[in-house]
Amino acid sequence: MLLPIKKPEKSPANRSAWSVLRLSPAPTILLMICLADGGSIASAADVETETAASSGNLATSVAAPTYGPGSVQLAQFNELNAVRRAGNFGMLAQDPLLDLSSTNHARYLIANYYTAATGWNSSALTQRDQSTSYLASHVEYSNLPGFKGTLPGDRVSAVGGSYAGVGEVVAPQSIDCVGKLLDSVFHRAGLLLTDMQYVGIDIVTTPGNDSNICVIDMGYKDYPSTVPGGWVGLYPTNGQTNVPTGMFSAEAPDPAPGVPVIARGYPISIFSDQAIRSVKSFTLTATGAQLTVPTILITNASFPGFLNERSVFILPTQLLASNTTYIAQFSGELADGSTLTKTWSFTTTTIQPITISFSPGSLDGVGSAITATASGAQRFDSLWIGAYTTYDAYPGAAATPTFITTAYTNASVGFHAITITRTNTPCAGHFVNCSVVVFAQDLLGNRVQTTVPFK
Repeated sequence: MLLPIKKPEKSPANRSAWSVLRLSPAPTILLMICLADGGSIASAADVETETAASSGNLATSVAAPTYGPGSVQLAQFNELNAVRRAGNFGMLAQDPLLDLSSTNHARYLIANYYTAATGWNSSALTQRDQSTSYLASHVEYSNLPGFKGTLPGDRVSAVGGSYAGVGEVVAPQSIDCVGKLLDSVFHRAGLLLTDMQYVGIDIVTTPGNDSNICVIDMGYKDYPSTVPGGWVGLYPTNGQTNVPTGMFSAEAPDPAPGVPVIARGYPISIFSDQAIRSVKSFTLTATGAQLTVPTILITNASFPGFLNERSVFILPTQLLASNTTYIAQFSGELADGSTLTKTWSFTTTTIQPITISFSPGSLDGVGSAITATASGAQRFDSLWIGAYTTYDAYPGAAATPTFITTAYTNASVGFHAITITRTNTPCAGHFVNCSVVVFAQDLLGNRVQTTVPFK
């Protein structure tokens, strides 16, 4: 899940000193939607399908949340509801009890699955719990620190919540977790599930401010929300712009085991008011192109328990082109025997070049510091920054010196800014030509770097 950035090759006359080995946030593993009914686990496919005769009761407005101005939680709440409102999936109201259950579970995961030395234990997080059949990331064990309840429904009940259905998604090392979860298959299906009515969100930073984890809990009270007859949901929606060109995150379960994560295009999805019995065709074509984009079809039949029968996805097996309009076309047979056909379009984002900017200052004195900030790429939380020192050493030099220390400026808002501080080790004597190399890299391996000399 967390891959260390490789050290650059050293030239024969030069040495490098790494003050901190920065861990890359890519590819993040997204952990599957866990849906619990009445405190017991059920898959999304187990939720009762609404009939086409329903008039629907999806929320078109909700009360203003109580998250602090400028907070990450507020940004994620607004992003999720903007998407649900635009696609007519129904808006979600904030419930502070769901916030609390999200916070508690995030702290439990940090306490038991994260260390500063090794990062997130992704192999343990993605193990299937034998007693519940769900991933360990959604299960708490009473013998471990921070235990609040075995399943999401139990944890919500433990803080005083009363829900007939509770769902949960988890994304380690992610700031824009809603964006990353929407860029996936099964997590998108969970975030856009029309049954849900309430939401709680928290992103908790690890000790040392070097990583974080996002937990989103959702639920419905007595009965799930219903969609009107003939309802169709799309994502990306018709006319949507700035759509990413790829998925860029590993997901558990893996929707496309044979396709490398960095080669996967952006998932396209359609949702119906009733079960989609069969898919006649589902294609994606760039405007003006003669050939369709190669894709794989992902349905409830191929992933029972992870997608319900009302949703169908295609996943391109190559990255989409940037700044390009694509046309999606779907045709399928519904449970009542009718045919659903839909054509819509969206436009991908323009990819900005990666740049590095610096705060005023220098690294020439003990305790002096500068902040380096990376920008560009497709999304800011797919971009990370790091630093190391280079120097020339005369014969007889002591062990590798530590000229600087580094720390993410604020991991709660991203890994694209780093503060570099000089130690009391002078660049003198056996050491000359000292400098700091600051680099920034995105998930696709695009990388820039710049050098800052110091004395």
